[in-house]
Amino acid sequence: MRYGPLFLILAVGIGVSGCDSTRQALGLGKSAPDEFQVVSHAPLTMPPSYELVPPQPGAPRPQELSAAATAETTLLANSSSGALTTDSGSVSPGEQAILSAAGAEKADSNIRAAVNQDAADEREASTDFMEKLIFWRPTPQPGTVLDPQKEQQRLQQDAALGQPPTAGGPTPTIVRKKPALLEGIFN
Repeated sequence: MRYGPLFLILAVGIGVSGCDSTRQALGLGKSAPDEFQVVSHAPLTMPPSYELVPPQPGAPRPQELSAAATAETTLLANSSSGALTTDSGSVSPGEQAILSAAGAEKADSNIRAAVNQDAADEREASTDFMEKLIFWRPTPQPGTVLDPQKEQQRLQQDAALGQPPTAGGPTPTIVRKKPALLEGIFN
């Protein structure tokens, strides 16, 4: 009888330990580092003179930019002039030879619009194929359109003459198709 509560607590503990959120709350789960928060440090270099002041603990390194500034520099290095440049501002002869061989000087400035148009055309063709695949029956032709004013006038004339509504000319009728065997079961 004394072991009953102990077994109950043990069983609840084992059952709850299978829950992922409980594991995280107890600190038993794995937590991988965020790959976007990992920052590499600048390499160590020899100072130009040995008359430097020692660094203060916790002070930022003077040769390093923040992660945001580094990303901004990397992204905006080539966009200011439109010319092919590197972080230092010039293209090395080897890079220039590779770019020339690849035809980078003759690159189309409207390539983004051309790629977007190709993707839109492909998406439209894919949509047409999917609609044909899903809705494999041909769309039925619409029936004759009824003019409400003329139909009301015809019905009033039939009523004034004391005739049934079907007597005064062609009467529109709705012909329903015969339902299929399993049609309407899941509605």
